Amino acid sequence: MDISEGVRSTGEYAVWNGKEYEVGKASGEAVTLQVFAQEPPAGDWREMPRDVDRGRRFLLDVPVAELESWVAVTATARWQDLQLGIKGVDRDGKAYGYLDISEVQPYEQIARAQGVRLTVQGPSWTEAEIPLSALKDVKESKVIDLLDRRRKKSSGEAGR
Repeated sequence: MDISEGVRSTGEYAVWNGKEYEVGKASGEAVTLQVFAQEPPAGDWREMPRDVDRGRRFLLDVPVAELESWVAVTATARWQDLQLGIKGVDRDGKAYGYLDISEVQPYEQIARAQGVRLTVQGPSWTEAEIPLSALKDVKESKVIDLLDRRRKKSSGEAGR
């Protein structure tokens, strides 16, 4: 799912038959592609229970050898002076993810004014729901080529 034009949510993505799909899971020599759509895609896609936020969900198992690309994406943005690790975006246009802070008091007033929800989860991180309009510098901060990594691992190049 795109956060904004050209910026995907954190997750894995694969190109198969010229089209990019989210990767639901990977195991062994296959990946499970997933697509959210009103109508089933052509082919042997199977429908899964409806996702409350994203609608009808269809899955297809595809051999890794048939993928044109497969990447892992990490999306980030800035809110105030803090980096947000974006896990996704809900249907109300709020990014959800984590901030590397445990003390939220200095941010409570601005958070309320912007409709931001902050929930301290541990000694060094806080869960956050932040409207996309309140974020700056939304980007794919890291993209890892999983096909290349797999090739290197199988040829013994990994770790050199």
